[in-house]
Amino acid sequence: MFQENLLKDLNEIITINAKDIYGVYIKRRGKVWRRTLTGMLGTAVVVELIQVSGGGEGSWISNEAAAATGVIFGAPIGALIGTGKKKFIIYGYESVFKAKYEELNRYAMVKKSE
Repeated sequence: MFQENLLKDLNEIITINAKDIYGVYIKRRGKVWRRTLTGMLGTAVVVELIQVSGGGEGSWISNEAAAATGVIFGAPIGALIGTGKKKFIIYGYESVFKAKYEELNRYAMVKKSE
């Protein structure tokens, strides 16, 4: 899918000492779109559930209005959530790096064999 970020050769790997790392920031591609869709659908479902729980004596909001509410309010909220980056602040301490190693390893392109 995103071929330009794949390693073509394992010789491209660079080893960095933990004392030289201040922080690691990870941003995943496509996350904004997924969060936007999730926000739209989630808001529309919540509005529909509120509508259904209101009883059977006539609805105060139509299905189209529920969908529009999902687009108007859910999309920006989901997009805002999706723009966030995952941050790992190390400050050059090996002990902090070791504590966060397992979580960092989930994002690694190449896993270190032990």
